[in-house]
Amino acid sequence: MADQDVTTGSTLRKIHILGGPGTGKTYSSSILSEAIGIPLFHLDDLFWNPNSRKYVRTSVEVRDARLAEILSRDAWIVEGAYTSNWVRECLQRADIILFLSLPVLWRDWNILKRFVKFRFGLLKATHEETFANLLELFSYNHKYDREEVPQILETLSEHSAKLRVINLNPK
Repeated sequence: MADQDVTTGSTLRKIHILGGPGTGKTYSSSILSEAIGIPLFHLDDLFWNPNSRKYVRTSVEVRDARLAEILSRDAWIVEGAYTSNWVRECLQRADIILFLSLPVLWRDWNILKRFVKFRFGLLKATHEETFANLLELFSYNHKYDREEVPQILETLSEHSAKLRVINLNPK
């Protein structure tokens, strides 16, 4: 089963979801994947070496080969914060790109909740979640809107016909 873009009526089988840390990419993409029966792939699982408990990058060759295998499928949902060169083909092949936006303090709150859940074993962590990692993620999160979003929007501008910006602003 696939969903349709209500604005164009086209079938959506290749969906790219991106946004900053703590915007709900993983949560939203999991619900969407289950609802429409399209397999979900997390870019973090490609970027970070799954054989290491520490945050060690996967080799470029392995990462790119794994992404190429995903993109060769008839349908996929890919989620992650990445817009650098290695995901350009993913953006090009996507039927729709969903960019999730959430205010920084809400993202901080979501990052903290996720960290606590990892530390207490309520969520399965694929890598060791340390307090130092948490502080580093908070720091990145606070630079994200100022330093990353302008570059992301420039990258996404060439895909404006299939881009949907979703502003999540809890009241």
